Amino acid sequence: MNLKTNIVVAAVALGFLSVSATALACSADELQSCKTCPEIAAAVQGKDPNAGDYYRGALWNPLFAAYVRNCQSLGRALLAAGANPSFGGQQSSMILTVSNRWPHNNETVNRQWAAM
Repeated sequence: MNLKTNIVVAAVALGFLSVSATALACSADELQSCKTCPEIAAAVQGKDPNAGDYYRGALWNPLFAAYVRNCQSLGRALLAAGANPSFGGQQSSMILTVSNRWPHNNETVNRQWAAM
């Protein structure tokens, strides 16, 4: 390959890497990428509290993302804003998700979420 071809190949590779990194950033469309309660809250601010996308067998909506990260105050705020308490999670069922104790195999945490 000549120098020009190498530069083009490198530019394409770098562009691909930057697109991949951007696609995995925490946002309302990529809630599974959110790692903290403040990230989730910022990503869903002003968004439909029931909107979400399927990823690996779970409906990632704001309430499910809050549950996965155990953001209970955010969960209560989402419910107050109209989030459906039975919608989201494994097979689109928060009830199933909480009862299956995933990802929290902690009776106290799951009881707190079930009480919400």
